[in-house]
Amino acid sequence: MVRHSRLLASLAVACLAGCGLDAVGEIPTGAVDSGAGRGSDATKLSPGAEAGGREASADGKGARDTGAASHTDAQGGADSGHVDAGHADAAEVDAARPDASVMDASHADAVTTEAGHPDASHTDASHVDAGQTDAGHVDAGVDAGITYPATCAELSLPVGQKSATLYLNHSASTPWTAWCVTTASSSKSYLTLVPTVNVSTYPLGGCATLVTGKVTGATTVWSKVLFDPTTLLVDTSDLTFATSTGATFETSGNGSFTHQYNSMPFASARSCVPSTYATATVNLTGTSFKVDPAQIFHVQGASASGSGQTTGEVTTVTVEGYPAGNAPCSGDYYTETGGACLKLAYAP
Repeated sequence: MVRHSRLLASLAVACLAGCGLDAVGEIPTGAVDSGAGRGSDATKLSPGAEAGGREASADGKGARDTGAASHTDAQGGADSGHVDAGHADAAEVDAARPDASVMDASHADAVTTEAGHPDASHTDASHVDAGQTDAGHVDAGVDAGITYPATCAELSLPVGQKSATLYLNHSASTPWTAWCVTTASSSKSYLTLVPTVNVSTYPLGGCATLVTGKVTGATTVWSKVLFDPTTLLVDTSDLTFATSTGATFETSGNGSFTHQYNSMPFASARSCVPSTYATATVNLTGTSFKVDPAQIFHVQGASASGSGQTTGEVTTVTVEGYPAGNAPCSGDYYTETGGACLKLAYAP
């Protein structure tokens, strides 16, 4: 009978230990003892803690020799299960986020950024600014927001030279073909001219003499002229696409003026032989422009006479005097400097 009672007591103790209570039926002190550092979370047992309790119960069942021994084993089992319960935070973290693969598969800061975040793949593959710039604007060469570019500066062109269609005043109804010359600091537009026929001259005779080593007076021929589409002015001094041959040396004003002319400005002529006309020709055929009917050609010099006559897209400049010049720039008395002074009109 005594042995039977001891067996029942041992089983009762083991049951209490397996349920998370100590041998005397009290709540484990670690669950409320702030000094243990576990707090209320200690009562949330992980699967590992429950297994520990079951092992403690088994230990209790196996301790049948004496009540003291059974009590000791059960108490030990409870402590072991209590320790596992005290680490419930770690167990819960492992259960909710079992391993690094969860982070790799679903963590927003990692996978989403690499696979679908707008700052990563969306910007590289399909962002509107990048995609449209690369696919839609490079070929057209037009800056964003400009449908009909008016100047070469409004084109996104690399350094170099290229033909391009521009539109006066950004209007679709006024296209023209420009030759754009782009450098690191600027982009200029040129009109391409009929070759060989756009000529300015200063022939020999009178006070205009031959320069040593030359066989003719100064003659300049243009294949392109610098043109500002915002003002419609040609810069007659630009010689970028001009070729000059010969040279003329002038001595005039009783020797007060001497100058060697190695080239002549565009749309300009000079003479030092009375009654012998020097000429210049402006031929804008195929450019969509002509000399503006309001353009004035300035005849200046001694005994000077001349004119600038326009027929269609061709203007003929003439002058004679001793010496005298005829040029679109009013301040170019000696017909040597030129400038942005020849006004054109749109004539498609």
